[in-house]
Amino acid sequence: MSGKYPLTSFAEHFAGQIDLLICSASYEERCKVVADAVSPLSVKKVLVCENHDLIEVVGSNSQYLQQRFASVAQSVQFHSNKPLQIADALSSSLDAAINCTTKKVIVDITTFTREGLLILLGLLRSKASSKITVNLIYVAAADYSIGDTGKHKWLSTGVESIRSVLGYSGNLTPSRKTHLIVLAGFEHKRAEEVIKNYEASIVSVGFGSEKESISAEHHKTNRVFYQEIIASYININEFDFSLIDPLSTKESIEKQINKHPDFNVVIAPLNNKISTLGVAYVAFDNPNVQLCYAQPNRYNFVNYSVPGKEFYWFKMP
Repeated sequence: MSGKYPLTSFAEHFAGQIDLLICSASYEERCKVVADAVSPLSVKKVLVCENHDLIEVVGSNSQYLQQRFASVAQSVQFHSNKPLQIADALSSSLDAAINCTTKKVIVDITTFTREGLLILLGLLRSKASSKITVNLIYVAAADYSIGDTGKHKWLSTGVESIRSVLGYSGNLTPSRKTHLIVLAGFEHKRAEEVIKNYEASIVSVGFGSEKESISAEHHKTNRVFYQEIIASYININEFDFSLIDPLSTKESIEKQINKHPDFNVVIAPLNNKISTLGVAYVAFDNPNVQLCYAQPNRYNFVNYSVPGKEFYWFKMP
């Protein structure tokens, strides 16, 4: 059942045949953790997603994943700045991989971009029947921006573009003002660019709750960057949200939305992938909400993260 578990127990929880495994090749070593925990003999089909425009930094891990699962592995090539291409590649791959015998699907959400993950979730929601169990797995990071401390930690720099996420454009009313909700994380400059871009009438900035954070150290670092964001703006609404329970995250966001019922709502998920699940669930239930994505100029390819020893498991509702 859903929850937090040691990685050493992964095989115990997912014994038996896996009909489809979906993962994302990344510059992070975390992209290999779930694949290493799964016996290649137990999987019928594997989709290895990769941002082909970043092949110089993701290529070796993509090759590793494809070689691990050999004949049952299929490369799904993305372009990180072309969401329509991502959706087309995923849609055709899922059509070929999901059939009437598919029952168990595992998605390693850990190293997808937030945009890629949201597009994938939307497609799975439309293509997977109620007879299919979609298991969402997130591998926690022991640390980020390795070697850096406090405000010197960084995951990405600059913002190339800001766009609505494909499939989550929302039903916005031109006559209404905008309520922007930002789930802030380590990338405070990215969050500030989103706030500047939308010039929203109401801005709500969420901070990961201390009790609902992955670790106390992550919470402390997040607090440093959060303070920088709120110090730059007046009249920002602050709220807490969970970084370990997507349904709780969903509830926190919906409370903020309900405080201002006559506004268009735009949500920017800029924290971990678990909270991004919560954002997707909000949009699933409320098609009026728009989700946005800020494309970075550059990632911390060399020292982004180091894998932790635990994984989080959720069943997609």
